[in-house]
Amino acid sequence: MPVNLFKTACLIVPTLLLTSGSVSAEEMASPVTVIDRPKQRNEPPMILNTGHHAKITCGNTTDLASKLVCISWINGASAGNGWTQSRAPTFFPDYCPPSLDFDLGKQKALFVEYLEKASDGKLGEPAILLFREAMAKAYPCEAK
Repeated sequence: MPVNLFKTACLIVPTLLLTSGSVSAEEMASPVTVIDRPKQRNEPPMILNTGHHAKITCGNTTDLASKLVCISWINGASAGNGWTQSRAPTFFPDYCPPSLDFDLGKQKALFVEYLEKASDGKLGEPAILLFREAMAKAYPCEAK
């Protein structure tokens, strides 16, 4: 009995939807419209995709949420990138801090200072790349 009820519902529901008047036959036959991705918002995003985002979020010294997001991001960037060697150091530079005991506050200050001096074109690049460039400038590796 439940199988027959299901089959009946599968036939009736689409018919009701098509005849309800809310969607015309022409609308059903029209091609699907592709919607572009929404533009980036100007408010500080919670993920620091670009240098612009990082500058807005990490440069905010009054909003507690922005400060926490920034220091958490820097913690992750330090842990994920501070102990690895780049396969393309000219593009993704290495940095060699004096100790693996990172001072996140100092790294944040160095990163914000780097972002403040960066051009608008540079700020459009990925934040993680700019972070590594800032750290490589502050903590260059010795030539081998």
